[in-house]
Amino acid sequence: MLDALCFFCDYVENTDIKRDNKMINELAKKFLEICQSETAENSEFVQQTIAYGFGVFALNLPKSQFGVFPQAVAVCKHILSGEDAFDEDRIVCTESTLGAIAKIAYNHLDGKSISNGDFVGVLSRMPFTAFENENVSSHNLLIDQYLTPSSIVHNKQLLPAV
Repeated sequence: MLDALCFFCDYVENTDIKRDNKMINELAKKFLEICQSETAENSEFVQQTIAYGFGVFALNLPKSQFGVFPQAVAVCKHILSGEDAFDEDRIVCTESTLGAIAKIAYNHLDGKSISNGDFVGVLSRMPFTAFENENVSSHNLLIDQYLTPSSIVHNKQLLPAV
């Protein structure tokens, strides 16, 4: 199952399918279904990949077009709320989920499901250090957002990260 989840994340990130909103939403629904399934393998690697996938899907969907937006955010916040979330043995999953929250916020910050406070929470945990490939991706995305004048990182309502 993990290989299939990873494949679809890569597929959306690296092909023209990223322009097909309907397909991305179908994948997001499937990721949510897997996450909520009682028979799903509930390893941190599956959680990490599902959260990462939600970030990839949200980043490629226009505002208000992410069909499972509130559920995806809830899954990510649930991962981050675990008492062991920032322990050394779970930090890769946690940082991947923080990256997903940032990717979701870039296009879907709504003040309810995902707020300025959530985004500041991500920024306050940077730089990520646990998993180089995903960290580079998250950091590059943040830099790209700083270079984009209309990005939410230029939102004057954002409180400074502590």
